[in-house]
Amino acid sequence: FPHIPPVSIVSIENLSPTITKEDLIKLYIAEFWKIDMAYREFASLLIDNQHKIEDIQYLVDKYYESFLEKVNRVFSETQMHLVSWAEKDIPLQTSFWNDIIKPLPKEQQAAVIIVDAFRYELAKELEQKLAELKPNVKPYISLLPSITEVGMAALLPHDKLEFVDSKGQFNVKLNNMVINT
Repeated sequence: FPHIPPVSIVSIENLSPTITKEDLIKLYIAEFWKIDMAYREFASLLIDNQHKIEDIQYLVDKYYESFLEKVNRVFSETQMHLVSWAEKDIPLQTSFWNDIIKPLPKEQQAAVIIVDAFRYELAKELEQKLAELKPNVKPYISLLPSITEVGMAALLPHDKLEFVDSKGQFNVKLNNMVINT
């Protein structure tokens, strides 16, 4: 994967529950997204070359599982006493429309493509592929629960976003209207 810059093993090995949520997010934005991208590309190669690299697959899977286990455990431990999910330097995804689309001049056309499960590392890959257009990937913190119904609705223009339980069914309301995704 020559187009993926190396990730500092030091930053992975030094993860501990004492790291702040902010620092963990900064590490992901700076480096850890590269691991997600490399793993996804590796998994794609497996489809074409399954019989040639089964032993390598085992090792890569074990390393990636170990990485995910450690990062997820540390991230979970940093959230134990969390007062707010919001970040001071990274906005919540609910502000996307007001931050990016609303400020555009009325005569400027814009297309918004909302993609389910469009992770940060995928956006970084797209940024690399569209480099000549000078794209700018900007991270946003997703809402919890991080599921399609919530994430898609949060990106749409709205004044009020609610989560409601209607007869055991989870629903998202946008401006008092139930949204079906």
